Amino acid sequence: MSYLLDVNALLAWGLDAHPHHDRVRRWLGSLKTKGATLCTTPITELGFLRIAAQSAYARHLGDGRRILESMRLAPGFTHAFLPDDLPGDRLPAWVLTPAQTTDGHLLALAVRHHAKLARLDTAIPAAVVIP
Repeated sequence: MSYLLDVNALLAWGLDAHPHHDRVRRWLGSLKTKGATLCTTPITELGFLRIAAQSAYARHLGDGRRILESMRLAPGFTHAFLPDDLPGDRLPAWVLTPAQTTDGHLLALAVRHHAKLARLDTAIPAAVVIP
């Protein structure tokens, strides 16, 4: 199974001090024996870099880049970089507000590339909620 991790899931995985770090690590640990592919997109990687580099977790952009690279190379997983190959206006029907557009776009990308969108909250229909 392939999972597209949203920005919050990437932050929780990559940053030890994140409040949901242990939660995401446990979930990822449960996937290691299942041959899971962990996916990112330009949007999720840029979101990770932007937030990580502005937080107390990483001091500058170079720190964020190193963390992101280490996640791509995580033992026990395959990494797939999904191209952002959908027009911005091709959104699921449940997207009704501007605040839902990025989530809707990420879900549509996951579906297009035969992956599940994995995230920490339940706000998106059909997404996998990391337990």
